[in-house]
Parts: sequence; C-alpha cells; structure tokens
Amino acid sequence: MRKLLALGAVLLALVVVDRVAVGVAEDQIARRVQISQSLAEKPKVVVAGFPFLTQVVQGRYKQVTVVVPGLERDGLRLDQVRVVAEGVRVRLGDLINRTISSVPVDHASGQVLVTYDDLNAYLASRADIPKVQVSRAGADLKVTGSVRIPVLGKAVSLSGKAQVAISGENVALLPTAVSAVTGFLPGFAESSAKEALTIRFAIKGLPFGVRLDKATVTDEGITFSAFADGLTLDTQQ
Repeated sequence: MRKLLALGAVLLALVVVDRVAVGVAEDQIARRVQISQSLAEKPKVVVAGFPFLTQVVQGRYKQVTVVVPGLERDGLRLDQVRVVAEGVRVRLGDLINRTISSVPVDHASGQVLVTYDDLNAYLASRADIPKVQVSRAGADLKVTGSVRIPVLGKAVSLSGKAQVAISGENVALLPTAVSAVTGFLPGFAESSAKEALTIRFAIKGLPFGVRLDKATVTDEGITFSAFADGLTLDTQQ
C-alpha cells in the first residue's frame, strides 16, 4: 500500500510539473507572438499533447493554437484570428533562459472572422470605397448602397448579391447581379453598376504568416481560412 501511495505521489508530482511547464511555454510563446506581430495584448496560446515534458526535451511541439481577439489591420478590425500551428520548434535552452529569438513552424492553418458590423464600419471610414452596407443573402453576400454610375452620370441606389474573391492578401466582393432599389437600371448600365458596387480591401500581417485561402459566408460575418508552410516566426522585432 505504501509503495502504491508513493508511486501515486510521484505520478501526481510529475503531472503537476508537466502542467506547470505547459503554462510557462504557453506564456513564452504568447509573448513572442505578441512581440513579432505588434499586438496590443498577449494572445491566448494552448499547447496540445500529454505528456508535455517530452515535447519540451525534444524542443518540438505537435500543435500550438493561438487565438487573437480584436486584431486590427489597416483600420479593419478582425473579430478573431485563430491559428493552429503544427511542428513548432523551440529549443529547451532558449525556453529555460527565456531567450527565444525565432520559432520555426512546419505548418499553420487558421480562421479569420470579419463581422458585418466591423466590415461596414471599415467601409464607412474609407473615402476610396463606395459607401455601401454588407449583409448575408443565403450563401452569398448582399451589398447595398448609393453609388455613382459613370454611364448614367449620376448616383443610383443599388442592391446586389456578391461573392468573395481572394488573391493573396487582397479581398474583393464582386457583385453577380444588381438591381436598382428604387427606379430603373437600364441593361446597358448593369456592367458599370457591378463595378461601381465592387468592394476591395486587404487583410495583411496575420499571425504566423498565414495567407488567405478561401472564404465562407456566415450569419455573423465572413470567415476566411488561411494557411502557411515551412515558415519561421521572428521574435526579435
């Protein structure tokens, strides 16, 4: 019985040490991500896997999840950025000495949520973007606003469904069909109206260098998926 109790105490101590080590690593990685990405506050970091100490000794972590709420890029608020990094490498000595200068990452995937409220606030603040409102219309987006149609020589209140197109860090909301909210939109002006109602913006500087991949329209906003392979997070900025 005494041996069992002693063994139980040892195992419990190892679990406690393991969990403490996880906390230290999560805090250090969070600080380095904060520095490298110039974040106002530390992101939430969760290191997966048990036991954790074997990962520490090896200097390689199977999966690290980073959640950054309310990240702002060029005036556009990203409600939440969630990145799952795999094959994260941090040397044991650097972790102990808290001198992590860089963090190599094999692969990272993520999700970026831009709510309709945040997107509309951003559009309202930009002088070079049509003053429109974006909402959901089934699987597509709905874009409405008063825009100037060159071929008509005047502004027209328009509404139309739009799809999301991604090219690198650039995003475009491209109308697929438009109609006049009031009055009549002649057929010859439809192409010009679509261009006038098109919205373009960029999402830059995402954590772990992930790049936009595709977009999904949801009730809350637009969720972008993102990825990156074979990158190094520089933490000496």
